[in-house]
Amino acid sequence: MDQLSQKFAEEAQKDSSAQAAAAKAEDTWQQHLARTTAVLAVLAAMATARYGGAGEKAILLQSQESDAWNYYQAKNIKQSVEEAQAGLGQALVGVNPGQWSLELYTAERAMDAGRLDVEKKKLEAAARKLADEREKFRKQSDFFEFAFIALQVGVVMTSVAGAAKRRWMWQLSLVLGAVGVTMMVVGFFPAILGPLAR
Repeated sequence: MDQLSQKFAEEAQKDSSAQAAAAKAEDTWQQHLARTTAVLAVLAAMATARYGGAGEKAILLQSQESDAWNYYQAKNIKQSVEEAQAGLGQALVGVNPGQWSLELYTAERAMDAGRLDVEKKKLEAAARKLADEREKFRKQSDFFEFAFIALQVGVVMTSVAGAAKRRWMWQLSLVLGAVGVTMMVVGFFPAILGPLAR
């Protein structure tokens, strides 16, 4: 009997050790799950902030670009008026030669038209630069938006994985987290992927 009780005691101890090991493994997995949820939530918050910031910057640049193009159009109209007045002055000088005031008027109008053409070219260059910068921030905003979506879905997956005790869901949330982090990196440093980020 003594051997039988000793054997039962050994079996009970093995079962107890196995249960303790399983409980420890489960506890470790739950801790990893909680950490993953927290990290993904923080990264999702960062992506949201950058998404909003880049979007606001794109809207501001769009407004500045519109202003620059409106100013360009105003200069264009003014240049057309100056050119028309210079043409009219040349016609009048042809009919009334020797009228120095008419010749002076015509020369001033032609100079103003030339000056406006130079200003117009500068405004066009500035507007195009604003358009390029706006487009950069718009695309940056898109990358942060996609990062937020991937990270938020990852957070949801970790919550479901914990409730359903499904490790594959947790592993999927890690993949989604990696996708979200990649999108954030591309958003911060669009030159990394070159033409794909443009």
